Amino acid sequence: MKDRTGEMQLSSEGKTVRLVFPAALEIGGAKALIAIVGRALRKKPPMLVLDAGALERVDAAALQALVVAWQAAKDAGVTARWQGCSANLVSSAKLVGLAGATGIEP
Repeated sequence: MKDRTGEMQLSSEGKTVRLVFPAALEIGGAKALIAIVGRALRKKPPMLVLDAGALERVDAAALQALVVAWQAAKDAGVTARWQGCSANLVSSAKLVGLAGATGIEP
């Protein structure tokens, strides 16, 4: 399965669903992020990988959407994990107090 919403790309690799983020995720992409994660979770994959290797810029609205996506995965019983979090993503999440709620830091 491949789906493109803005610059985010969703794909399936066996039993794993991977969401690849673009270099920037801002308020304009927050709604799309929630929608694409919702579609992925309806299929009940065992694993959701949030690939943030290219993600360098993120704003507060996008971080809030990441919290919603992380919680939705937990609520659906889907194991979610981050791959390739940039230092900018981690520091932005820490700055606004959402590193734990996004799953970026336990």
